Formats: sequence, C-alpha cells, structure tokens
Amino acid sequence: MPTESGAEVTVRPLRDSTEMHAAVELYRRGFQLKPTDPSFSPRLLAALRDNGGGVLGAFLPGEILIGLVISFTALDKGRPYQYSQTAIVDPDRQNAGIGRRLKLAQREHALASGIETIRWTFDPMRTRNAHFNFDVLGARGRWFKRNYYGSSDIGPEAGARSDRVVVEWDLRAYPPVRDRREGLPVLGWGEHADAGDELLLGLPADWTSVFAADADAAERVRDRVADVLEANLAAGRAIVSCVRVTDETAVYVLGDPA
Repeated sequence: MPTESGAEVTVRPLRDSTEMHAAVELYRRGFQLKPTDPSFSPRLLAALRDNGGGVLGAFLPGEILIGLVISFTALDKGRPYQYSQTAIVDPDRQNAGIGRRLKLAQREHALASGIETIRWTFDPMRTRNAHFNFDVLGARGRWFKRNYYGSSDIGPEAGARSDRVVVEWDLRAYPPVRDRREGLPVLGWGEHADAGDELLLGLPADWTSVFAADADAAERVRDRVADVLEANLAAGRAIVSCVRVTDETAVYVLGDPA
C-alpha cells in the first residue's frame, strides 16, 4: 500500500533485535514519553512474537518502521481471544491508512491462529479513535473501566484519570455493514439523549485541545461521560458508532451490542 507520499508500505512480523529496539523507540516517540517514563523491552516483544502473540510492523522501503501493533493471547471463561495492547503509527505518517493496514494484518494473524475475536482498550474521550474502532472496523465498545491504569504517569496528560472502554472486535464480521448515521443532534459535552432504542452522548471532537485549554473543566466533562458510559455499558448496551457532528462536537451512539 502506498502512503500519501507514494512510498510503498509493507506490514509483517518484526524479525530481529534491531527491529524490536526500533519498535520501542517508535512507541516512546509516538506517546511523547520522557526519558524517565516507563515503556516495554525488546525482550518482551521477542517473547510475545514467539509464544502466541503478534508483533507486527509497518515498514517503508529500507526497513524503516513507521507503525506497530502488539497483541497476546488471552482467555475469557476458556474462550481464547487476542488482546491488542498497543497500536501506534509514527506521528509524521498518520492519516495515510497505515493504522487500518496494521489492524487488518492483526486480524489476519489472529484468524490464522484460529482466534476470531480481538479486544483492546481506548480512552473514550478520543473520539477520532472511537470512529475508527466502531465505524471503520465495526468493533463494539462493551465494557467501561474507570481509572483502569490509575492516574496517568506518562505523556502530556500526566495526572489525569485513565478511564478506558474495552472494545471487542468480531473478526468474522469484517467489513462491517455500513449504517451511515446522519442528522444526529448537537449535544453538550457529557449530555445524553434518547433516540428510540439508542442513546446518544455528546463529547468534544478534539479532546487534546480541550484538555490543554482547561484541564479542570475537561476533567469535569470526563466525569459526566464516564457516568453515562459506566451505567449504560453495565446495563448491556454497547457503543456502536461515533460521528463528528460539528468541528467541536462528536456523538456516541449506544445501542444493541449484536
């Protein structure tokens, strides 16, 4: 697949120690980690690769690593699934379809191992990620974890609460049936409204800017969003879509998890 610059991208498993070290550096750069912030080790990546996990990279010609997905095999009441711990694209190479290529390669890797489900977590305030998860891949946001990792100790939001939604992706259901959401109302951030059998929830479209402008006000929005998601996902609903309705606002659609 060519990027916007026309360079061809290859997605494949990481092969050796040099590539494992490059993966650690990409992770640190992508998440803007300080020298003292924790990361993971090349040895861990090698162990995952050789013991049922997936360590896949996106490479430009010359073996330049520009994207990475890491997963491992897990069990839920005896049922195996892959848990995707990390998915990252070089900040200078985003918006070129590389993230989709990596997730689809991860899907093929799991299916080849006889696994039909992948799970991962994401920050529900990141609505761009949400749109990719739900509207592009067709996954579902099934569980809410308040402050999953404890207060963030890395990156530009250090000290913030680490709320997460657990996403479940049925690999057999890709590509998703397109159900284009149009005419959704503009809701206040953290405000929710019934829409027939579904629930709509308003969020900032650009969380990074909102948090940078006023962290205290942003955390109050996070609280309102967390309360709605926690109650509704625990009741059996799932996040099925996320659509930007204005430059400032996106809307979650919560409905039947099937």
